[in-house]
Amino acid sequence: MAKAYKSEALAAVHGGMAELHKIGMLDGKTMRGFDRSCLTPVLNLSPAAIRRIRAKAAVCQAVFRHPDIFIHMKDFDRTPI
Repeated sequence: MAKAYKSEALAAVHGGMAELHKIGMLDGKTMRGFDRSCLTPVLNLSPAAIRRIRAKAAVCQAVFRHPDIFIHMKDFDRTPI
């Protein structure tokens, strides 16, 4: 799944830290801290809420579950359902 960053600057910071983590210079606990700081939170949605969003966006289930769909739906209404 594509990662959504809070800003371009935080994407660059996170990318650098991920590389350090890959080569063992940054431990998992610290990397999880960078994840919390740099990445946008994942929404926990009920199945009914997902169906309503799919209906509103007029997309089928196969299209909706594609990992890149949220990049294209960035400006879609995210108000609680």
